[in-house]
Amino acid sequence: MKTIPLSLAIAASAAALAASAAMAQDRGPERAPQTRAQAEARASAMFDRLDVNGDGQLSAADREAAERKRFNEADTDGNGQLSFAEVMAQREKRQQARAERREQRAERMAA
Repeated sequence: MKTIPLSLAIAASAAALAASAAMAQDRGPERAPQTRAQAEARASAMFDRLDVNGDGQLSAADREAAERKRFNEADTDGNGQLSFAEVMAQREKRQQARAERREQRAERMAA
């Protein structure tokens, strides 16, 4: 039977503890507590945004309409194709919107 030296066991335990502490680190501001009504309102708004055709169901047609809308927004010259510049501009627009949402969320958490 093989035995593990005590110093190796202690080092392994310390490494496991450090790894679990790193994984448990705060990853930014958490959402503020919300009521059930607030959660349902948020879920309803999200569903309505995804239900592009407004029929009360999410379907492939909704997904295709959303993709078509996103493509048309990116296709700024209207030629039915996306150039590298159009793709990069759309990427920058999404990153900016994401940064603004993060900032707004941080401001709400600080208040």
